[in-house]
Amino acid sequence: MITELQKYRAQVFQILGFALMTPLGKFVLDLKDIKLENINLWFFLYLFISLFLTYLGIICIFKGEEKLEEYRGE
Repeated sequence: MITELQKYRAQVFQILGFALMTPLGKFVLDLKDIKLENINLWFFLYLFISLFLTYLGIICIFKGEEKLEEYRGE
């Protein structure tokens, strides 16, 4: 039986994961306003950091799912 505390801990990973993916979403929404003359080193740095944070977010979401499955096995 999964307790409410265990559900809460798993949900924290889920929320953290979605929060970490936010910069990539903002980047995608801002793509329509980007012009070729605005593409420079900072553009690629922001893109790299956004992709890295998205990767960490996906890991957190799967970690929350893993924790939930771990609690079900008990």
